Amino acid sequence: MNLFSRLRIGTRLYMAFGLVVMLLVGLGLVSISRIDVITANTQRITDVWLGGVQHLGTLNATTSNYRVVQMQYVAGSHEAELSSYTRQLATHQKTIAEALQAYQPLISSDDERALFTRFAANWKRYVDNWEQDVLPMAKDRMQNEAMMLLNSDAMVLYRQAKKDLDELMSISRSGAESASQAAQAAGALAARVIMGTIVAAIVLAGLLGWLLGRSVVRPLGKAVQATRSVANGDLAVYIDIESNDEVGDLLRAQQEMIGNLKRLIGNVQQAVEAITTGAGQIASGNQDLSNRTEEQASNLQRTVSSMEQITGTVRQSADNAQQANTLAAAACDVAERGGRMVGDVVATMNEIQNSSRKISEIISVIDGIAFQTNILALNAAVEAARAGEQGRGFAVVAEEVRSLAQRSAQAAKEINGLISDSVSKVDSGSKLVNETGQTMNDIVSQVRRVTDLIGEITAASREQTSGLGQINNAIAQLDQVTQQNAALVEESAAAAESLREQAERLSSATAVFNLGHSSLGHAGPGYSGVSKAHAGLPSAAVSERSAALKPAALKKAPAGEKAASATRPSLAARPSQHAAASASAGSSSMASSRASAKTADAADDGWDEF
Repeated sequence: MNLFSRLRIGTRLYMAFGLVVMLLVGLGLVSISRIDVITANTQRITDVWLGGVQHLGTLNATTSNYRVVQMQYVAGSHEAELSSYTRQLATHQKTIAEALQAYQPLISSDDERALFTRFAANWKRYVDNWEQDVLPMAKDRMQNEAMMLLNSDAMVLYRQAKKDLDELMSISRSGAESASQAAQAAGALAARVIMGTIVAAIVLAGLLGWLLGRSVVRPLGKAVQATRSVANGDLAVYIDIESNDEVGDLLRAQQEMIGNLKRLIGNVQQAVEAITTGAGQIASGNQDLSNRTEEQASNLQRTVSSMEQITGTVRQSADNAQQANTLAAAACDVAERGGRMVGDVVATMNEIQNSSRKISEIISVIDGIAFQTNILALNAAVEAARAGEQGRGFAVVAEEVRSLAQRSAQAAKEINGLISDSVSKVDSGSKLVNETGQTMNDIVSQVRRVTDLIGEITAASREQTSGLGQINNAIAQLDQVTQQNAALVEESAAAAESLREQAERLSSATAVFNLGHSSLGHAGPGYSGVSKAHAGLPSAAVSERSAALKPAALKKAPAGEKAASATRPSLAARPSQHAAASASAGSSSMASSRASAKTADAADDGWDEF
């Protein structure tokens, strides 16, 4: 039993079912072997003995019919009858030969074979007697002699053959009866063997089932008893584990679970004291937070007043910068228009200078024409003088032409002088205009630079205004945070009270467990520290302080900031929800209590770092 209990449940099941399968296989093999014996006997009866009897019956009937036809042939007188009898005799002889040939393979003993050989020999002598002695007499119409011979010598041979045939039939019947008896005996033996095997399989399977059930049920009973003890709060229970199977593993795991649960309850009892300490620290943190909230509220009021002054100054600077930017833009436009006008003057002066140069060139051409005309007039006067009296009129004309050419040359010189003086003055004016245009371009560039600087100043003023708006929003948010902190102080006081109630419930819940040794000291007296801490910070005082802080901060906030604060989602609801969740967590399980203790420690660290 101990060896069987050390095996795994799976191994036991495999062994039990394997043994049952082996018994079934053995039963099947025995059944198959007995059935094979019965089948062989039945097959022998069917194929050998019954077949032999059938063939012997055929021989018996055919030989009798052969004898009858012989007598009919001897007594017959018509040729048609004799021909029919001859055919019948041949048919019967063929049937007898086939039956002998079919029966010969079925012979099972030497005596039977000797008897079969004797029958075949006697029948052959009988047939030879018929064919050699009786048939010739019958054909010669010696019917009486043939009938006497048929009933004398042939009759002796026929009776000997019939006797051998009867003995062969007796042997076949006795062999069939022996085979039938052997088949019945084999069937009875098979039934007894199969029944014995079934009974042995049932007994062995029942024994294995009882051993297997006992090896599983007893350890499971121990597990159930231990579970009931733990359910009743007794953690000092010890489980005696004897098996190494899966149920033994379950019992060891259950024993380990009980040990872990025992340590868990001890840790929970220690955590009760830690929870009370944390509740006192939360109360102290509430007091510190209240003082800091008041100081922060007064600082925020002064900050709001200073930010209002800064905002007014920055807005005025932004307005002045905007006006200066407008004036600079107007000056830039005037300078640009002056620059364009100077550019037009420079272009006009350049055109006048080009026209003067063209006029000077034309005057030079006119002066050249007058000089050539004067030369031609001198030549004409010389030719007129040579002509004498006939050329006097032509000489007068040439003189006049010369005079006109000289005056034209003189006028051209004067005009050339005036044009040269105008060109020099135009060149001087063009230089002055170009210098003026360059100066105007410099002025326009500087004005544009001044405009850009004023624009940058304006943009910076706008950014400062936007930054001040963000600062005002941040101050408004700080004001809201201050209000929320004031509300959080009140809610923290409620949470500390709820935490104290949690500790009381947790202590009552763990008191029902028997750890088997002196339990850890409960932190009952520690609750008084929490109560005193709450006494130093009444929830009503906290409510009044937070209510006093809210209107003061709202009065200092600008209208736009108040609107922004109004549109921003209220965060004051979150601590209320947190307090409600803390209050509902008071009725949760031990795991929730341990989580609340961790939350309290984390909250205490937050108050120290605020």
